[in-house]
Amino acid sequence: MKQYIFLFALTVFVATAFVGCKNEDPSEHHFDNKLYISAAAFTDEMLIKNEASDYSRNIIVGIPSPVAEDVKAEIGVAPELLDQYRMAYYDTVAELLGEEFYQIENSQTHIPAGSVTSIPVTVKFRDTNLLDREKRYVLPVTILSASGMEILGSARTLYFVFKGAALVNVVADLADSAYASPTWNGNADVANGMKQMTLEALINANKLDKMISTIMGIEDHFLIRLGDAGVPANQIQIATQYGNRTNSDLQIETNRWYHLAVTFDDGSIKVYLDGEEKFSGAVSMSSVDLGVKHNVGDVNEDGIGERFFWVGYSYDSKRCFDGKISEVRIWNRALTAEEINAPDHFYSVDANAEGLVSYWKFDEDDRASNSIADHTINGNDMYVVNTIKWYDVMLPDTGK
Repeated sequence: MKQYIFLFALTVFVATAFVGCKNEDPSEHHFDNKLYISAAAFTDEMLIKNEASDYSRNIIVGIPSPVAEDVKAEIGVAPELLDQYRMAYYDTVAELLGEEFYQIENSQTHIPAGSVTSIPVTVKFRDTNLLDREKRYVLPVTILSASGMEILGSARTLYFVFKGAALVNVVADLADSAYASPTWNGNADVANGMKQMTLEALINANKLDKMISTIMGIEDHFLIRLGDAGVPANQIQIATQYGNRTNSDLQIETNRWYHLAVTFDDGSIKVYLDGEEKFSGAVSMSSVDLGVKHNVGDVNEDGIGERFFWVGYSYDSKRCFDGKISEVRIWNRALTAEEINAPDHFYSVDANAEGLVSYWKFDEDDRASNSIADHTINGNDMYVVNTIKWYDVMLPDTGK
């Protein structure tokens, strides 16, 4: 709240200064023309992850009104401001970020004459995965000096904050009929002829008001879905070319996260919810082929792209999954109950794990693109149909 009050006051100050001087020579009113860091917020939080993560941030300084000469400024680290951060944000345990984790490039900058914003100064952060995820680290970066210009004290410092990430921080929300499919142009063979297989995902249904909602798979071959004629809309069903398998123990609630695992072993099927075996049965098929190659946008003759592997779709858009999804995986072996219940397995696995042939995290790394990365070496990225919404989460919820 303090931050928003300050930003409002700063906006008023800038607007007032600009309006008051716009018809006069700015150089005659430089006493009100104070230098400040141009930022939407004065704390920037970044996550400490298990894997290597590098961050880069640009710092821009500004003035309310242009002046006739260049305004030079120096940006640098101010360790002595750590205590000021602790008091302002009620964070008594934050530690100063070590020098080995950052570098400021071109700390000298300037606002060109006649302009109101500076050339950016770049701060690069490296090896942040080596930080202790149980701690918080702060790097105060401030305007150290400026030529011929006063500095606005309340807007001269940015605090870069690093805190431990949850195992899953962002998930895909497929609420508006968004869905995805690999074209298998990387290595399709890894997902074909599988006599053993495991399909996994984290799922959270927003609504279950359709006759059928599809989680993943191939229509009329091997499909994980919810509902059907005579099956409740909230009940998971395994639909295969040799019959469908389900029971009432596979019913789920909306707005609740579940880890779903379906194993296949020469026709034998098991379904696990949150690591607990809820179904065991069999179908008369000895292997599964999921790696059906196709082009982006391919559909069959009647306009329905049902013969390919989809996440969140089958047959037509009326069967899309209205919910959130993450950690979608295909294994070429049937995982054991012990493996499924291994520590943190629901939320993250090693991309090089034995038998893992496709791994689509549906996470923050996919936010800026229209594709979902395959984190295995097989390179079977997914393309997205319609627009995925991204939803911030903390899984598992640590209570922090």
